[in-house]
Amino acid sequence: MAAGLVCLAAVTGQERNSSISISPASLSFSAVLNGASPASQTLAVSSSRATRFAISASGQSNGRTWLTISPSGSLTTDRKIAVSVDIARLPVGAYKGSISISGGGVTQTVQVTLTITSASVAAGGYKLIGWNDLGMHCMDGKDYSIFAVLPPYNTIHAHLLDAAGRLVNSDIGYTVTYQAVSDPLTNTINTRSATKTNFWSYAAQLGFGSLTPDVGLKGYAMPVNNVPQAMKFASADNTWLAEGIPVTPYADNGAANYFPMMRLTAKDALNRVLATADIVTPVSDEMNCALCHASNTGSLAARPSAGWVNNADAAKDIKLNILGKHDDRFAGGAVFKASAARFGYNPAGLIATVDRQPVLCATCHASNALGLAGYPGIPALTTSVHGAHAGVLDPTTGTAMDSATTRDSCYRCHPGESTKCLRGAMGVLKTSSGANAIECQSCHGSLSSVALANRSGWLDEPGCQSCHTGTAVKNSGQIAYTSVFASPGVVRAAADATFATNANTPAAGLSLYRFSKGHGGLQCESCHGSTHAEYTTSIVNDNVQSTALQGHSGMLSECSACHNPTPSTVSGGPHGLHPIGASWVGQHEQAAESNRTACQACHGADYRGTILSKMQADRTLAGRAFKRGEVIGCYSCHNGPNGG
Repeated sequence: MAAGLVCLAAVTGQERNSSISISPASLSFSAVLNGASPASQTLAVSSSRATRFAISASGQSNGRTWLTISPSGSLTTDRKIAVSVDIARLPVGAYKGSISISGGGVTQTVQVTLTITSASVAAGGYKLIGWNDLGMHCMDGKDYSIFAVLPPYNTIHAHLLDAAGRLVNSDIGYTVTYQAVSDPLTNTINTRSATKTNFWSYAAQLGFGSLTPDVGLKGYAMPVNNVPQAMKFASADNTWLAEGIPVTPYADNGAANYFPMMRLTAKDALNRVLATADIVTPVSDEMNCALCHASNTGSLAARPSAGWVNNADAAKDIKLNILGKHDDRFAGGAVFKASAARFGYNPAGLIATVDRQPVLCATCHASNALGLAGYPGIPALTTSVHGAHAGVLDPTTGTAMDSATTRDSCYRCHPGESTKCLRGAMGVLKTSSGANAIECQSCHGSLSSVALANRSGWLDEPGCQSCHTGTAVKNSGQIAYTSVFASPGVVRAAADATFATNANTPAAGLSLYRFSKGHGGLQCESCHGSTHAEYTTSIVNDNVQSTALQGHSGMLSECSACHNPTPSTVSGGPHGLHPIGASWVGQHEQAAESNRTACQACHGADYRGTILSKMQADRTLAGRAFKRGEVIGCYSCHNGPNGG
């Protein structure tokens, strides 16, 4: 038998039908370079009846094993497994391992991640926090020769905090760069793009100008040969910015990777590394129209009047069929002919146009994503696309897309069946029956709602406060809802602004999460994660940074993530929060005695705890063990608010 492999010779029929439960579903460790290995964690393997199982671990780097379990081999439920990591001789980085459990006729896998940070980050020196502006960027894919919806375009931001936890508000004496890094999900790296798509061959004809290969629309380049690329300081929000990096969802080895990672590095004037951060640059080519528009297999309603194109190139075939359908509807109209004349397209139609050049949809259909105004009288791109498909029958369900209530319908076109872009804390939230508690429609409404002519795409979006309506004692009926709508089409108003986005941001009348800021002047996304990818997400890559900064995944809630020492405050933290770790044990009694009612904002009027007082990590406080997710109140340790 090969070393490191464990197998069972036989499984009885009764055991084969036994369901083995494993908790937790994944494990994350963090450590400091050249420091001590982190404490072991426990994996519980249980079943409704005694069931034999085999368990083994796999975690290696440069020929040495860093992940071990005890006991291992052939065991019987119920069993506690100690999971340990050894960081000796491992450099800074993110590592991926796994634990395999075979029993009851099924093999299950627990993903294990190990993040090692530089000493300056973990020991209270400078901290670098990076994020992507959107949870998922989209691009057309490998072919731009017919038409383009979106070019490769990915934007990252970073905050630098000094040793005291203060936000650095000037780039004088500092630089921040980005470069590619291997990720724990696929163990691939993404350093270039021009060899993976023909976008640069058609960029000028699409109206983007003559671009140097691997350079994006805003001048920021891919880190070809992994040469670090400089970010620019933006004084408006005190972030370092790299806008429009042309990342593609294809790793350098050709494998698909929707969540490639970049390493951000901050240096001082003497070129000394102050801090690093590994962040995701999410990108997908799953703007998938094939289900309806592919020749012969698509929907008859989507077939052009001239018949299916039947191009041998699948990507071109779909796009040509779409343009043929577009010509059927609009090519003979006066508005089309006028817009074609202005932009140099063939007035006979788009099929005739692409004989000599590709077309950009946003040339005629206004798009806030690209900052293009379109042509007067032609609806915006989001209005046109969503409006045209609201009445279309979902090929998999036979019902109108406009009546859909789950994300599955949105994934017919948006990323997607593989990408699953709604992957953040809201996306993974489940009801008691195991169904998704929040769907795309919970925030955006139906297709016809998204297609309203007076709606401005990418800007008219609900704020956090439409669900997170206030504190435990001042809210709009509940602390949090799973839909922004108080009634169909009516967005809920918040009773309290504790969790609200900034008003008139980024412009008058708007209130967008991805532009808002809060505690210490930090952008909301820096602590909570990107839109659609709020911490903790279902993708391990997204959680690498938060784990490195505070020792566990999730929104940045530990004061030590930015400050050293932990501040002594009662309500000076984010959203009026007090420190949540061991340091608060000695402070909370005096705070409660001096102003007990202030505790009710999170712990509730009955002091028994609410969703606002959930434990953010497994901890031992004052000799008591608490699990992540456990609701904390006065009764957790005392006989109520009066102690005893």
